[in-house]
Amino acid sequence: MNLRKPLLFVGLGAVGIGLYAFYRTQRKLIEDITFEVKDIAIVDSSYQQIKLLVTLDLINKSEVGYTISGYKLGINIDGHSVSSVVQNKSNQKVSGTKERTEIKVVSTISPQQLLETDILPVLLGNIGNADIKIKGLVGIKKLGIHLMDYPVDISLKVTDFL
Repeated sequence: MNLRKPLLFVGLGAVGIGLYAFYRTQRKLIEDITFEVKDIAIVDSSYQQIKLLVTLDLINKSEVGYTISGYKLGINIDGHSVSSVVQNKSNQKVSGTKERTEIKVVSTISPQQLLETDILPVLLGNIGNADIKIKGLVGIKKLGIHLMDYPVDISLKVTDFL
């Protein structure tokens, strides 16, 4: 009786199951990304616009690196939309094994828009406790294949940066 062929199929099946289990585990870890705001800096300011450079730390818990293909983020202060950031063509490489990757996002805020809404009095009266929310989607791809649109939802207080 020749057992080579059945053992070969069993071995290939075990390898296939192992690869699939590794893929599922790594995909779950990729979905468990952690974003932290590292810094917010004013890059340029004028009467027409204020440019902020928001530095985000992304922590990839997976062993697999990937590429951020783009992002669409909205920035709200105390429930008022102050800016949106859309980057459709990004090729930011994210390494694996729990390393931190810095992502720099440039956001533009219009001072006129702030004056037209009721956010300025709220901010001036509540500067330390004002809530900043960064919410949106980040596109993730691997080997040129779009894996997912990862939801980002970061909440902070202005006092975190004072």
